[in-house]
Amino acid sequence: MGTLTCATARQIDLVYYLASLGYTPAKIRNNDYWYLSPFRDEKTPSFKIDRKLNVWYDHGEGTGGNLIDFGTRYLNARCPICSTSYLTNGRNQKHGDLHLLVIRDSVEVQIEVLKIHESFLSLK
Repeated sequence: MGTLTCATARQIDLVYYLASLGYTPAKIRNNDYWYLSPFRDEKTPSFKIDRKLNVWYDHGEGTGGNLIDFGTRYLNARCPICSTSYLTNGRNQKHGDLHLLVIRDSVEVQIEVLKIHESFLSLK
C-alpha cells in the first residue's frame, strides 16, 4: 500500500473510524453524531462528530479537529508517542524499543501519517 497524505487522511469518515474502534453514537441529529467521550468516563454524550464537515468536538474538554487530531488525542490518553502507528497499522501491537526511537521524533510522528490499514479504506 502506498503512502497516505495528511490531506487524504482528513477525508476518512470519522463515524466509520470510531465504529472501527467500537464506538457507537448515543444519538444522531441530522449530520451530528453524539457519543460518550472516548477520552473519559461520562454519562451524558458530549463528544460530537459533524459528519458533513468530518470534524469532531469534545464539549467536555473544549477540543476538536479532524481524524489526525483525534488519533493524536486518543492515543495520547493511552500512549503518548504511538498515535500515528495506531492510526495506520492497527491496534494492540507491541511497541517495545520503538518508544525510545519515537520519543526523539515525536513531533514528526504525530503530524505525519505514512500508511493506513486497508480495512479503513474498505469501509467507504
